[in-house]
Amino acid sequence: MKKTKAYILASQFYLTDELPADFDKLDEQEVMNFIEEHKWEPLEYWEPHDIWELIDSLAREFHKQTNHESLNS
Repeated sequence: MKKTKAYILASQFYLTDELPADFDKLDEQEVMNFIEEHKWEPLEYWEPHDIWELIDSLAREFHKQTNHESLNS
């Protein structure tokens, strides 16, 4: 799995809309604004940067696991 796809997939767990396909071309503030506008209700009082850390952590795990599995297939 490509890193971009992993981040988009991970964002579905924390946002009401997934990150856009071109999110990696946005600057940091644009990504934080997107997160702010699409926070999942249980995270509505969280700072966008903290939500990004959740997305980042899960995306890295997705990327690691899927690439590890493809090597072992």
